[in-house]
Amino acid sequence: MDEEGWYSVTPEEIAIKQAQRCRGKVVIDCFSGVGGNTIQFAKVCSSVVAIDIDPMKTAFAMNNAKVYGVANRIDFVTGDFMQLAPCLKGDVLFLSPPWGGPTYSKVESYKLDMLLPRDGYSLFQTALSITPNIIMFLPKNVDLAQLEELAWLSSPPLTLEIEESCVGGEIKAITAYFKSNPTLSSRVDSLTHESHNMTKSMKLKKRSRLKKGIKSTIKKENGSSHKYWIQRYDLFSRYDQGIEMDEEGWYSVTPEVIAIKQAQRCRGKVVIDCFSGVGGNTIQFAKVCSSVVAIDIDPVKVELAMNNAMVYGVANCVDFVIGDFIQLAPSLKVIFLLLSISFIYISAFLTISFDPFVVVALMY
Repeated sequence: MDEEGWYSVTPEEIAIKQAQRCRGKVVIDCFSGVGGNTIQFAKVCSSVVAIDIDPMKTAFAMNNAKVYGVANRIDFVTGDFMQLAPCLKGDVLFLSPPWGGPTYSKVESYKLDMLLPRDGYSLFQTALSITPNIIMFLPKNVDLAQLEELAWLSSPPLTLEIEESCVGGEIKAITAYFKSNPTLSSRVDSLTHESHNMTKSMKLKKRSRLKKGIKSTIKKENGSSHKYWIQRYDLFSRYDQGIEMDEEGWYSVTPEVIAIKQAQRCRGKVVIDCFSGVGGNTIQFAKVCSSVVAIDIDPVKVELAMNNAMVYGVANCVDFVIGDFIQLAPSLKVIFLLLSISFIYISAFLTISFDPFVVVALMY
């Protein structure tokens, strides 16, 4: 090993566990270094491509692979992963880029743009062009919210599993496993096919159908309506950035702080919001869940929800469906359902109750 290899190579115990998740696959180790991960991949995977831009490190990795008797199962490549990416094909990509030396541990929250030689966002997008099955080995103090963002901003959204990588009972780093959800596309297709023409027509009529005056109407009214205007930032923290609601939406949308808490209980799951309304819950689900289907029988509300999801930057993470949940139910397969049922008169929120498969928010 060279000096950098001593502090950058993955401890063998961790590398073995990471490799077990890729058994039988074609794996590309994009920053192979002196070969710690490459060797363990070669033991259990069908084929391994090991890439490093430093010829010296490639030579070290080849030597070390010979020591373990797996050199003949690895294709060593000296080059820049970012430049080679268009030519690469594999089942799984392993990203363990340089963390910037030992100083990474001195920051409270390690950001993806601190990775070298490219920021984590660029690396991830390049990797995603090859396969959605991506493993990232990162500092233990990495900003987990940024990893979640990588997952749900992908199209389609990816599932994310974060594993604390330990040696001798001490956390050394974290391993983030991103992967596609192969069943999601077929589920969504079955839901959206029959509503495609209706959705297209709805978009053409959007501006004529939205109730643009509702904000000023609510603002000027006294009594119960006025209190919802006062609480607008509790409903949507980004209200001033383009949020749109019809009159019913003002008193039926789930307050954002509640929607966030509900969404956290469904993290990484496939969720169907059965009465999505203007999108309060849908938006928060899209931030942390692997995928979201938003259903509402009212085309105007679906259009409002789409607009509001765009304000929050998550519209591409949601499949919007116009239809009756009761009629669509036989074709729905999912991990969580949200039933947020609006009644005619709304004066208070009841306690939110959960069971293992259904989240029910009752408002009366």
